[in-house]
Amino acid sequence: MSNFYPYFLRYRLNILLCLAILLLPCSFAKAEANKAANEPTLEEKAPYIYEAQGKRDPFQIPMGIGMRPEEESTLLGVEKKPVRVPEYLEQFQLDSLKLVAILFHIEGQQSAAMVRDPEGKGHLIHVGQYIGVNEGQISQISDGEVTIIEPTPKLTNKARTITLRLHNKDGK
Repeated sequence: MSNFYPYFLRYRLNILLCLAILLLPCSFAKAEANKAANEPTLEEKAPYIYEAQGKRDPFQIPMGIGMRPEEESTLLGVEKKPVRVPEYLEQFQLDSLKLVAILFHIEGQQSAAMVRDPEGKGHLIHVGQYIGVNEGQISQISDGEVTIIEPTPKLTNKARTITLRLHNKDGK
C-alpha cells in the first residue's frame, strides 16, 4: 500500500496538467474575443482625408535628385568645392612646420620655399599649394616669409592670414 500513494499522486498531477493544457487555449480565445469587441469596426472609424496644401507633390522628383552637381549647387545657391586629394603637408598643424629656406625665381619658375615637418623631413612648397590641417593655401612667397590663407568656419565667411617666417640659426 505504501507504493500506491506516490503512484496516485503522479496520476492526479498528470490529469491536472492535461486539463490545464486543454483549457489554456480557451482562455486565450476569450481574451481575443474581448479584445476584438473593444476595437471599433470599419463603420465607426473616421475616413482619412489627404490634404495636399503645404506638402510636396508625391509624383514629382525631389529637388536635386538626378541633377548634375553643378546644377544642384546653383539651384540651392551654394557653391561646392571641387573634390581633391589632400596633399602630404595637410596632415600637420601650421605651427609644427618650420620655414627653412626661400628660393626666388629659379630658371623662370615661380618662387619656392622649403619647410621642415615635425618628423624632420624637408618639403618644397609653391604658391597655390595646400598646407596645414585647415585647408590653408599658400598665397605668397616673399623675402623671408610665406603667407598662407586659411578659410574660417562658414559662420564668418572670412579668411585668416597666417605668415611663416624664416628662422635664423639662433631659432628666432
